[in-house]
Amino acid sequence: TLVKKDGIYIADEEAPDTKTFLYFLGALAVGAKVKVIALNEAAFKNWTEMARGKAEVVRSDLTRLQKILREKEPDFIIVEGGTAKVKTVLNMKRSFCPILTGLDAPFAGDFEHYLEPFVHIRSFAVNVMRHGAPLEI
Repeated sequence: TLVKKDGIYIADEEAPDTKTFLYFLGALAVGAKVKVIALNEAAFKNWTEMARGKAEVVRSDLTRLQKILREKEPDFIIVEGGTAKVKTVLNMKRSFCPILTGLDAPFAGDFEHYLEPFVHIRSFAVNVMRHGAPLEI
């Protein structure tokens, strides 16, 4: 398929910042499955209320998060927090999936760019070329 199927959202703030939350919405908008892993009780409570059946929300700690990231190979990881939290997640994961954060997110008004990380852009062009699409356009 053209859509990345599943990913993980690591929630460590009481409420997500706008840009990080837009990545979450972008993933849901294209049909990706997102599992929210809350690292504290406040985040778990807020995400349980916000997700309401749109995403699975689980409470975890850093030790269990490391086990999850090493066992599961998500298509993407969305991380709340600053550079220290991103560095922690980078050291835990073993796959080469993208890590999305509010630190390097596009302008909040440019929602199209929040959809791009969840879609395999090149696969469409490869399939068109393989089946002999007319290129005289």
